[in-house]
Amino acid sequence: MVAELASTVGALLLVAGMIGVIHEMRGPRVTFGQLAAGLVTVGFIGLTGSIAFSVFDLAMADFADRDAMVALHAELQDSGAYRAFWLTFSALATVGGLVLLAIALYLRRIVPTWAPAAIGAAVLLWYVGGSEQIVFIASWALLTLAFLPLAALIRSDDRP
Repeated sequence: MVAELASTVGALLLVAGMIGVIHEMRGPRVTFGQLAAGLVTVGFIGLTGSIAFSVFDLAMADFADRDAMVALHAELQDSGAYRAFWLTFSALATVGGLVLLAIALYLRRIVPTWAPAAIGAAVLLWYVGGSEQIVFIASWALLTLAFLPLAALIRSDDRP
């Protein structure tokens, strides 16, 4: 539960950061980078809802009829709505948005070239790592490192 809460807070902080990226990538018209950052924002907002699934899992663990809860959990994970939620927010918005954002940052050259590469590597680790906790942690650490130059750029633009 603590890990899920930390992930939710982290996702919400990234939403705020993506708003800064949208501002940083501005131009005379809506830019590719703004669209990518907006897509990532939608993905992270959606992923904050994953805490509800964790609370549901915790509540099921204390239920007296454990077999019924295991069956209910399996049915939920096999449902179309559950799969659509994760496909939309995890695969399409978050992963797809981060890949597009890495491309936009590389094309704009506003951060060192290693930063978009690190975003791509983090996404790859996150997507193919499955449920391996250490790979998941490593992908988030790499993503954090990749966003540092962008955060410094946004911070320097906000100073009078």
